[in-house]
Amino acid sequence: MAADLSGLTNEVSEQETTVAGAVALINGFGAQLDELIAQAEAGRVDVAAVEELKGRLDASTQSLADAVTANTPESPEEPPVDPEEPPVEPVEPPVDPEEPAPPVEGNVNP
Repeated sequence: MAADLSGLTNEVSEQETTVAGAVALINGFGAQLDELIAQAEAGRVDVAAVEELKGRLDASTQSLADAVTANTPESPEEPPVDPEEPPVEPVEPPVDPEEPAPPVEGNVNP
């Protein structure tokens, strides 16, 4: 009997949507902050306020990156080997009928 994966499938889909939205949002904030930094350097925006926002964004981004790293396996797991399945034998390349046969070694009478 197969397990019902529909609930988990829906949760994974929702998570993927949330992550994609978070990435777009963070990238958008980064671009906006870059623009604000340029304006702050020109004296049109409060530099301290921009730096505080940039610090908060960096901390949130790092928190998200840490969560992804903590929940990502170091290396992919090898699929289990089925002991009932015979091993795969190597396939010999086909012989070209136009190519001469290799010489036979040993005691051959002409």
